[in-house]
Amino acid sequence: NVKLLGTYEWNKEPVFVLSRGKELYAYQSNGKILWEKSLPVQEISSMSIKQAKNGTPLLCVLDAIDNELYFMNPMGQAFDQNNRHGEAKVQVSPFGTNAYSITTFLGSYLIQYTKQ
Repeated sequence: NVKLLGTYEWNKEPVFVLSRGKELYAYQSNGKILWEKSLPVQEISSMSIKQAKNGTPLLCVLDAIDNELYFMNPMGQAFDQNNRHGEAKVQVSPFGTNAYSITTFLGSYLIQYTKQ
């Protein structure tokens, strides 16, 4: 099954991010594929996308089975090489001009990460 996970703006054009299994696909509004990526996940549970004040979006994918978070830039490239843990919904918020605050839960603990 194909799911629409979210949208973001890149180069003043909308981009639609879809998933099928462990694969992510980003399509431009003209139907051309911008990028595709296979993630080392058990499942793509959800995605949160937010643009910083400078306009650059951060894509955050949650694998709720392995309790892992994956961060990507607008071109689908890894934005962070560190293991980040999360279990429930993830929320990405702008933080300053070019940074992000990532909030999630792990068990009964609230976890926050900051990425620049």
